[in-house]
Amino acid sequence: MIDTRSTRLAALLICALLFGGTLIAAGVTLTPDPTRNDFPNEDDLVASDVAPGDRVTIGGTVRSTDPLVIEADPTFADPIELTVTNVASAVSIGDEIVVHGTLTDEWTIRATGNYAREPWELYYMYAVSAIAGLWVLSRFLRGWQLDRSTGGFRPRANERGDRSGGDR
Repeated sequence: MIDTRSTRLAALLICALLFGGTLIAAGVTLTPDPTRNDFPNEDDLVASDVAPGDRVTIGGTVRSTDPLVIEADPTFADPIELTVTNVASAVSIGDEIVVHGTLTDEWTIRATGNYAREPWELYYMYAVSAIAGLWVLSRFLRGWQLDRSTGGFRPRANERGDRSGGDR
C-alpha cells in the first residue's frame, strides 16, 4: 500500500510522466484523415502535403474583406496569407475565422463552411474557465485538508466536530 510520503510522491511522479508521455505519443501519431473529418491544416499546407483539389481546414485572422484574405500562423513556419472565396457569413478585419473547403490553387480556398468569432471571445472563454477552476478548488479546500504526516488528503472537520467533510 502507498502509505509514506515518498512513495506517494514517487507514484504521483510516475503517473504524471506516463500521462505526459501518452499525450506526446498521441500527438506524434496523428495524421490528417478525411474519413474521420480530420482534414489537413496550415501546417500541412506549408509542408507541401496538400495539393490543389484536396479538402482543408484552415484557421486564421482576417486581414482583408474584399477579397477575403486570412493570415494563418503555422506552428513551425512564418505566417502565410490565403485568399478565401465563397464565404457565407460576414466577417470583419481582425476576426478569427476557421474555413473548411477545397484548395483551388496553392494559396486559395473555396469555402464550403466557415465560422468566425470576435477576438474577445477567446479571452472570455479563458476567464470563465479560470473562474470555474478557482470555484472548484475553493470547494475542494473547504471540504478537505492536507495531512502532512502522510502527504494525503483527509476530510476537514466541520464546526460540529464530525469529520464528514460535506456541506450541510
